[in-house]
Amino acid sequence: MMQFTAPIPARSFGLCSDRSILGFADGANASPAAVPELDPGHVFDPITFESIRMWWEAADTSAPLYLSGPTGCGKTSTVLQFLARVHAPAVVYTCRRRMDKQDLIGTWGVDSATGKFRWYDGPATLAWRHGLVLVINEFTTAPAEVWVSANDLLEGASLVNERTGEVVPRHPNTRVIITDNCPAGCAGEGDGTYVARERQDASVADRFWHVAVDYMPREREALAVLAACSDCAGLIGAELLDRIVGRALDFAAASRDLAARPLAEDSFGVPRNPAISTRVLIRFTRTLIGLIEARLALEAAAERVIPDPVGRALDLALANGCHETVRHTLHQLAQFCFATLTIPQ
Repeated sequence: MMQFTAPIPARSFGLCSDRSILGFADGANASPAAVPELDPGHVFDPITFESIRMWWEAADTSAPLYLSGPTGCGKTSTVLQFLARVHAPAVVYTCRRRMDKQDLIGTWGVDSATGKFRWYDGPATLAWRHGLVLVINEFTTAPAEVWVSANDLLEGASLVNERTGEVVPRHPNTRVIITDNCPAGCAGEGDGTYVARERQDASVADRFWHVAVDYMPREREALAVLAACSDCAGLIGAELLDRIVGRALDFAAASRDLAARPLAEDSFGVPRNPAISTRVLIRFTRTLIGLIEARLALEAAAERVIPDPVGRALDLALANGCHETVRHTLHQLAQFCFATLTIPQ
C-alpha cells in the first residue's frame, strides 16, 4: 500500500466535485527527484482523469499504468500534471531502439569531483530506492526483449543490480506509468503513422492497466486552448480570441475527420493527412494570434509583410514539415474554416 499523507481536493484538478484524491503533503518531498512543475491552466479530461485516479488509489500498486493514444493528445502532460497536484516526485525516461534493461538500472561512471569511478543509479533504481513515480515514454520504441527481461520490474519485484550485487526492495510509493502512441500489443501495425515501433510480447502487455486516450471533447479542448493562449491575446481582445479559437477547433476537427478516412485503393505512396493534435492546435493558435498582433502593430505595411496570417501560422506550426500534397490539403481546410473570420487590418 502507498503511504499517502494528505487528501487533495478534486477542484485542484479543475473538476466540479467535493471528493478528494489521495496524495502527499505539499513540500514534504525529500527525494532526489522533483515533483513535476504545476501548470495551473492544464485541463483534464474527466474520463482519463478518473481512470488514472482509480489506478492511483488501487490497493494493488504493483501493476503499471499504460496510456496509449494519438500524438499530442496530452498523455504525458496529463500524467505529469496529475503527479504535480498530488505532490508525487517523478523520474521520466524516454525509450529508444538501442537500449536494454541496464539503462533502467544504472551505470558505472567517473565522479567529476573525485575523478574516481562510482555507481550512478538509473531511473528504475532511483524510483525503487526513493519511492518515485517512474514515467516511461515511447515504450514501444524499445526492443521487445527489453521489456520481457524487465517483467520482474513491471510486476513490482525487488530490483536486482547484477553489476553491483545490490538488491533494492521496491519502496511502497514506487509506481510505474507508461505512455505511448500505440497499445503495447499492437505496435508496428496500422497505417504506418508511427514508425520505429515494436510489437510487445503478450506477457508484457498482460501486466498493465490500459487506458486509451483520445483528443478531448470540443468544450474541454477549447478550455485548454484558451488557457494556453490567455497570455498572448492582449491586443486582440477576448471576443476575437474566442472566434479564433472556435475556428481553430473547427480546423482541428476537420483534419481529424479527414485523417480517419481510409485511403483509396490507388493511393499507394500518397502520404496520409495528419490529424491536428491538441499540441499543434495550441501552437497554431498562439502563432496566429502573434501574427495578427504583428499586423495591428505594422498598420499600413501589414498586408504586404503578413498577407496571410492563417496560412503563415499553419506553415510554422506544422505544414512546412509535411509533404507538399499534405500541406496543400491542410491549407485548403484552414482557408475553409477561417473564411468567415474577419482579421483586423
